Amino acid sequence: MLKKLAFGAIGLALLASPVFVMATIDPIAELQSQIQEMQARLAQLIAAKNQQVSNTGACLSLNNALIIGSTDATTNGEVSKLQRFLISEGVYPEALVTGYYGNLTAQAVMRWQKAHGMDFVTLKSGVGPMTRAKMREGCSTKSTCGLSITTPVPNATVSFPLIIQGVVDNSNRQSLGCSWGMFEGQAGIAQLYYYNGGAWIALGNSAPMLVDDWIATKTNFSVTLNFTNEGIGLSNGTPMKVVFTEENPRAEFPSKTLELPVSLAQRSQVTVLSPTAGDNWRIGEARTIKLSAPVTATWPEGDVIGVNLVRENGTDAGIIYGLKTGPQAQFDWNTSSTLNCLGAGCGDHANIVTPGRYKIRIGMGARVLAESGIFTISY
Repeated sequence: MLKKLAFGAIGLALLASPVFVMATIDPIAELQSQIQEMQARLAQLIAAKNQQVSNTGACLSLNNALIIGSTDATTNGEVSKLQRFLISEGVYPEALVTGYYGNLTAQAVMRWQKAHGMDFVTLKSGVGPMTRAKMREGCSTKSTCGLSITTPVPNATVSFPLIIQGVVDNSNRQSLGCSWGMFEGQAGIAQLYYYNGGAWIALGNSAPMLVDDWIATKTNFSVTLNFTNEGIGLSNGTPMKVVFTEENPRAEFPSKTLELPVSLAQRSQVTVLSPTAGDNWRIGEARTIKLSAPVTATWPEGDVIGVNLVRENGTDAGIIYGLKTGPQAQFDWNTSSTLNCLGAGCGDHANIVTPGRYKIRIGMGARVLAESGIFTISY
């Protein structure tokens, strides 16, 4: 009887074993695990593809070691360059371009260094050879699927007109899984932006990316960008970027853009050469207002350049000239009168100039581009 019970217990155990094993392998959980693995792998592939399609990382080339206490005066302006770079990298929330390497800049540098594998750094480490080499990576070119910029290099200091050159190369589009479309002599458009008050603001009109041969799979392209106005008032080192947008994207590939970060070189300021302070102009004379550099307006898309007569106390005495195109550096004026307004409907609403002390103001919209010294108008 005991033997029968023992064998019966063993038999029950054997029968129960498969059920126990089956209970520990949940097919739904197993399938969910496989799905999660596939999703993780898909995310990796998408991230790699996005890095290939839109390589927009910034770079910076510095010649000097920078530490707390460094200034633009001792580093040829490189502290400000570093600060603008840190802003573009999103590690400098204060966004203060002061030209002085203080604690805030040091904290931003340390954030950038640790984000790039330099966990050993402190606030006092500064920007040494290792950090400068890391920041220079990628400065030689800027590229995305089928498009590369050869000149200028990213974060270059540029002047205008700005000529950008590069290559459209779709010869490997199948293996890369992407291409940059071209159509009838163009590879797309380029738009210039400048950074102001935490936002990127378009500057001027877009320009075509002109290619040498739009039928070929590999060809050179060039694009020329310029300011709408010589005296727009942007300061030396203003962060800027050029955004390239594909002309004719292929249906099987996503539409692409490429950003090229640059900064503005020092621009000569527009000054009034004539009249000069202390001059005496007589009412009714034919006179010429002269500027040190041409100014340009784009109207009706942009603002008109206004050449105004302003009293010594700052009140407006009327419009002398309204420039809708340009460039122009001289404006003829019969000193007997000014206008109240410009354009259709203004008619002959003229102001009679009376003797007094005045100055010439050159403006565009709300911006004052230049003013003369105080001069006299008399009979």
